[in-house]
Amino acid sequence: MITAPYNFVPLNDKIFYPPWASENILKNIHDVPFEDGESGVIELEVTAKSPIFIKDGKNPSEFCHSINENGGKEYYIPATSIKGMIRNVLEIMSFGKIRIDESKHKKYLSVRDMTYKKNSANDMTKLVGKADNCGFLIKNGDSYIIEKCADIRTICLLKNTNYEEIGKLETAKEKYKKFGLLKEINFTPYDEKSKTKTGQEITIKRAKFDKQGRKGILVFTGNIDKKRHEFVFAKDGKKIQLDKNVFEDFKKVYFDNEDSIDGQYWKEQFNKGMPVPIFYMGNDIKITAIGLTQLFKLAYKKTIFEAAKQVGDETKFDLAETIFGTVRGDKALKGRVHFSHFKSSFERFEAPKEGVFGTPNPSYYPNYLEQQPNGLYITLMSKDAKIRGYKRYPLHSGAEQLSVGNDNEKMKVKFKPLSANSVFKGKIVFHNLKKVEIGALISAITFHGRSNKFMHNIGFAKPYGYGKIDIELALQGLKYSQDEYLKEFEKQMNEFVPNWLNTEQLTELHKMASVGYKDSRLLRYQQLENEKSEYFKGKNNHQEKNEFSGAKSYNERLSPYSGMVVYSKPQKPLQSPNGRNHNNGRDNRGCKK
Repeated sequence: MITAPYNFVPLNDKIFYPPWASENILKNIHDVPFEDGESGVIELEVTAKSPIFIKDGKNPSEFCHSINENGGKEYYIPATSIKGMIRNVLEIMSFGKIRIDESKHKKYLSVRDMTYKKNSANDMTKLVGKADNCGFLIKNGDSYIIEKCADIRTICLLKNTNYEEIGKLETAKEKYKKFGLLKEINFTPYDEKSKTKTGQEITIKRAKFDKQGRKGILVFTGNIDKKRHEFVFAKDGKKIQLDKNVFEDFKKVYFDNEDSIDGQYWKEQFNKGMPVPIFYMGNDIKITAIGLTQLFKLAYKKTIFEAAKQVGDETKFDLAETIFGTVRGDKALKGRVHFSHFKSSFERFEAPKEGVFGTPNPSYYPNYLEQQPNGLYITLMSKDAKIRGYKRYPLHSGAEQLSVGNDNEKMKVKFKPLSANSVFKGKIVFHNLKKVEIGALISAITFHGRSNKFMHNIGFAKPYGYGKIDIELALQGLKYSQDEYLKEFEKQMNEFVPNWLNTEQLTELHKMASVGYKDSRLLRYQQLENEKSEYFKGKNNHQEKNEFSGAKSYNERLSPYSGMVVYSKPQKPLQSPNGRNHNNGRDNRGCKK
């Protein structure tokens, strides 16, 4: 089964918009008090129940601190950290809108995934561009054409002393800078017979250097898996009109992706009027996709931002927005709650820690997108793609051992956490909140009055159990008791969605915040290389050390956290129509280091 230190609270199908929070009322909310509005203070005492680390802005390996007049360090949790933590819980509990970073998630992701997929008996869902043709991309006024080449032929550079050092260079950009851009060579084509691992005989189109041979252009691509060959493109004179949408998809993957070194290099050359060597899918009539390598990435049809959209009214504010404030396009609403920093009187450190932390990739669809319990995967190629919901880190019983198995010092993160039992004190000051809003705020802080059963977590290394905190609160100068405020909020939510406390949203939230901890094996990251993987069985049997592609071979998906009860072995892997296991292809990685 898939394991992960994170899971998701599913998105609510409908959004709760407070009936008292119309736009006209909110314009004057700071000047004209509600009849039942209250202002007051909630004092909070935060106790760390595991080692805790909040990164300092100036020194990332140090706990967040200020320097006092005596030169001593005063440690604190920033107001924004506590505020963001509580707001996130309130958004879930009040059936609000999920907040998505538009600048980050409106970008189109790309995919090169060779795991077998099938949408129906007649329709293959392509998650990799497998090119059968090649040519040159040329801008022609406001349109684009492909100048076709005869066929895709590979050439071994190790057999020519002028090019044998190219194997040491990683990117196409480096190779072109050293050996010249689109350099013409003389070659002779030939065919080479080879056999696949399953014994199937195939023909590979090759080329060899020959001073008396025909002319072609030497085309480089980046190095991967001890690559020995590059390409020779020989033009055949045909020109094919390229659909602008196909170019736009190519542009999203390569030209708009600042992390693509070769994409940025060719963008620069293309803007200078240079033709770009590309590989393509399609025929002389219609080209369906192009890329910079023979097995190239495709642009997803949907962005994470689009997959996160909920049905709602963009002219209205949800409960979290009315309390905490928001900036949405040309609309801005000032919040009515203000958090102080939460200061600690302790100066205790755990021993300095270091670890290698992976960054989960949201394109790993078995985890990040809603999937049916069985059947075919849904990816961002699908119009029905929808994100799993609010990402949360379930509580650990204790701080787990950090992953340090990497010799690359640049990959290791060093930090000095404060120890468990460190105490931080601060307060929330609020203005003109209705009784139900105060109830919502208290509910988010205390998990609806059940702090003895549930806890928050905050800060760095949550995937390993760091940052688990208990919060005690004291109400200052308010009209009602804590229970009365909670009942008012519960009443409002039950009117909106019956049996509110037992909805799937609150069930998943509570399970992940519960002090009834689950087996720590369920909370580990999948690994790229693991010989102990349950998908790895030995030389002559099904074998997959990469747990990301292994899980996809068995058609697995991340289970809701409330349903994860055992740690079981996978069933039979998926098979293609010809009976072969589809677990040995190169796969898009599910984690970026």
